[in-house]
Amino acid sequence: MYRAPLANGALVLDHPVVQAIATQDPNPHTDNFSFDESKPEDIDRDAPPEDTPLVLDADSSQRACVAAAIAGRSFVMDGPPGTGKSQTIANMIGALLHAGKTVLFVSEKAAALDVVRNRLEEAGLDNYLLELHSHKASRKEVATALAHALDNVPVAPAGMDTLSRKILIERRHQLNAYAKAMNQT
Repeated sequence: MYRAPLANGALVLDHPVVQAIATQDPNPHTDNFSFDESKPEDIDRDAPPEDTPLVLDADSSQRACVAAAIAGRSFVMDGPPGTGKSQTIANMIGALLHAGKTVLFVSEKAAALDVVRNRLEEAGLDNYLLELHSHKASRKEVATALAHALDNVPVAPAGMDTLSRKILIERRHQLNAYAKAMNQT
């Protein structure tokens, strides 16, 4: 693992994220990473829940993060403990897996890895997880986990029928209209 950066140093240094982090002057790189964040009142239009594959509940700010991740945006998600960052990360991983992407989730703290892993397991995505830390990092455990993942093809749960989806969409539009009307003078 430590040899990969040595062998691919030029490729790593050419990446815009590495350049933005490593360069003292971030101005040449800001255009690569700036984007308009979805406002809470616009999230239902920008990223409708019926088109966003969430594995856990999410509020409008969490859905905006998931939408940005699906769109391939680079951003920082920050907040105090208990504000739903782990749940948002689990939703981002689930949505990116749904989009056919590969995800590497790294954390300085093992507790954060455990919380996200537990949420993904509860959502039925444990076949997609490969732990490379703690007591499960031995070669035998990793090989067993890989064999299990390759032998078991996950089956998606049955989706909601068309009529139920239409009713939910209509109710969401009614609730949004009501909320908008309640906030007008």
